[in-house]
Amino acid sequence: MQIFEFHFNPKAKEDLIFDSFCYEPENVYERRLGSLFLVGELKNALPQNLRFLDNFVSYFKREYYSSPIKFSPEAALKLGLKKTNEFLEGISKSGDVSWLGNLNLAILSFKNFDLNLTKVGAIKILLLRQGQLIDIGKNLEFEDIEPYPLKIFGNMVAGKLAEGDIILVLTKEVFNFFSSPPKFSEGKFGRASQNLLKEIAKIEPFEEKKLRTILKTREKELLKISGVCLLLLLTKEVWTVKERQKSFTFQQKPEKFSFKKALYPLINLFTRAAAKSKRASLSFPPSSRKRDSVAEEEDKSSLTKKRWLFFPNFLSKLTAVAKKFQKLKKVKVKPEIKIPKINISFKKPQIKISAIFRKNLALVSSLILVIILGFFIFKGGERAKLKEYQLTLTGIRENMSQAENYLALNGEENKSSSSATESRLRDEGGKESEALFDFAAARVNEKNAFLIYKKAWQDILLILEEHSFFSTPRFARVSKEKSALQEEVVSLKDSIQKSLEKISKLEQVSDPSLLFEFNEKEFIPQKMVFFQNNLYLFNPLANNVYKVNPKGEKNVLQINQPFNEAAEFGSQILFFQKPNLVFFFKNNSLVDELRSSSPFANAQVSEPISLSLPYPDFDPKTLAVYRSSIYFLDEKKGEIIKYPAPLTQNKDFPQTWLAKETKKAVGAKSIAIDGPIWILNKDNTISQYFGGNLKETIIPDFFPEPENLSSIQASYELFYVLEPAQKRIIVLTKTGEVIKQFQSEKFDNLKDFAVSEDGKTIWLLNGVKVYQINF
Repeated sequence: MQIFEFHFNPKAKEDLIFDSFCYEPENVYERRLGSLFLVGELKNALPQNLRFLDNFVSYFKREYYSSPIKFSPEAALKLGLKKTNEFLEGISKSGDVSWLGNLNLAILSFKNFDLNLTKVGAIKILLLRQGQLIDIGKNLEFEDIEPYPLKIFGNMVAGKLAEGDIILVLTKEVFNFFSSPPKFSEGKFGRASQNLLKEIAKIEPFEEKKLRTILKTREKELLKISGVCLLLLLTKEVWTVKERQKSFTFQQKPEKFSFKKALYPLINLFTRAAAKSKRASLSFPPSSRKRDSVAEEEDKSSLTKKRWLFFPNFLSKLTAVAKKFQKLKKVKVKPEIKIPKINISFKKPQIKISAIFRKNLALVSSLILVIILGFFIFKGGERAKLKEYQLTLTGIRENMSQAENYLALNGEENKSSSSATESRLRDEGGKESEALFDFAAARVNEKNAFLIYKKAWQDILLILEEHSFFSTPRFARVSKEKSALQEEVVSLKDSIQKSLEKISKLEQVSDPSLLFEFNEKEFIPQKMVFFQNNLYLFNPLANNVYKVNPKGEKNVLQINQPFNEAAEFGSQILFFQKPNLVFFFKNNSLVDELRSSSPFANAQVSEPISLSLPYPDFDPKTLAVYRSSIYFLDEKKGEIIKYPAPLTQNKDFPQTWLAKETKKAVGAKSIAIDGPIWILNKDNTISQYFGGNLKETIIPDFFPEPENLSSIQASYELFYVLEPAQKRIIVLTKTGEVIKQFQSEKFDNLKDFAVSEDGKTIWLLNGVKVYQINF
């Protein structure tokens, strides 16, 4: 077996922890259970959970290999999962539930070519066989967990693999990148490039070098993602610990500035130009070229001879000087003073420059010329860029002026907010038709202004993405112009952002009103429901329900049951416990016997109603109540299941509410009902269903653009939509136009929300705090 571990930017996000773990049996007994591989990812990790994956994997490995003689690999995996569920249940009971919903993990065991696997969360396990990709972990995809006993890991998949098969385990962000084509995928001949998964599937035979080449083509984009890709190539050879060397980490590093690298393209350009001109100037006829070469050879030979003759000549001169010195000793010299003669010459000194020096001087002069030319070319290039950006900014300013004209048409009253227009519409009585006309006109003007500002926002972001241009300036004079342009771009960006936020009714709440705060050690709420002016908060892993009144006073309701969902049901609260139990709550206690006027007249709620399952694998994500009927949303199948009233034990009749020919709500996130059924889809659109059929799909368009809307409620012709990713709650009309947005830095862990009966008060559950917003 060959193992390739790819880790992409492990330190890019402080609250994201991921790793891959590969274990080979350490003795002959453990070999009966084969090899073990785990890939894990923990999102929104708190500081105390930095070693959560390491502790989890160590515990699971110990349990998996605890009884290698007694169990088969499949049985050992089941035992390990059971023990691990108990281990995680203990962690949750201790008060640490921050990992719930944030853990994505895959576990695979191999014995020869037998594979057993399981997973939890958004992680992909793919089989690559003969160029075909198969999602072998698809049947294990589920998000919700069972409360008691805590069941994180459920079903398993077992299968027989063959030599040459490849197993790919990818975390969500890495899978999304690998399964998407390049942004600019049109080649020279108009053919689109394939995604990385398809390119890897085409490697035949599979080689590490080819895999590296494929990844190299997308290296810059790979430095922008975070996650793990574990690739296992099945071979007959037994994998040993020594072979585990193919671990690759893609980590983005800040690039150091280099003059050599910055000037290299220019120097290279002029070097080529100089080479071409040199070849052109030195092109002589063949005869003259030959004569020059002969002369050059003669000069070389004469120079060599002079070097060899120098040494004997020097010796002979030295001997002659020595003989003259000996004669001087015999001659008697009388002292005599002589005035030295000074010879003054007015001839110009002659400086001889060698051919080599002349050649080097020419090269140095050429280099200086290249640098000077480069200065002017860079200067001209940057000036051209400046001019181009100035034209773009001029166009943006003109568009902004046009958008401001649209807003000016509304007048100060309509310009301030659409809620003022709506209140005027309700209060003017006899002038209702005139107000309605003004309101519609104001909406059109705001919409036109919004579209113009949105286009300007996209244009300004494209300019800011030009990092090379807005990097450290090269030349002082251009730097001043560039600095002025940068200030102008940033100023325009801020102006456009403020205008978009104003049109989109975005209100920054710096200090939201705190209604109540729980003690983490006592209770960590996950969901809540509004009922008769009180909030009821619960946790799928805890038995008690907590009641908080409008004054912020808490009351603990001792109930020996955990609940997954809840909804107001007339004069009661309906609590739902997976997979199919329904409870009713009234007057601070579970109802034992309901009045005859209730549609559940014969129900003894002390023993909950057990709903009939519409199909064996029924797995509802959430529910809604309308006119005493219960509607469940099954996101996997995209079905809406209705339990009509009256509902009694063993006399319920679940109905598949959606028509067979209509589009299913696969992957939907939330459901709301106020006559029509409203479904919040995974692409952040809102679908309206009526009479079992899809009527329309609304695409909300506001600023900032939605990233991941999580839940929806409908009340008084309005939508309330929660988006934890951008720390806000949005109020929309039924046509998708924004009424109000509330955003705050303190909304950093939004879990759920509730709306008052009049729709004017919103409560937000943020971690262990409950905030209240009035509008």
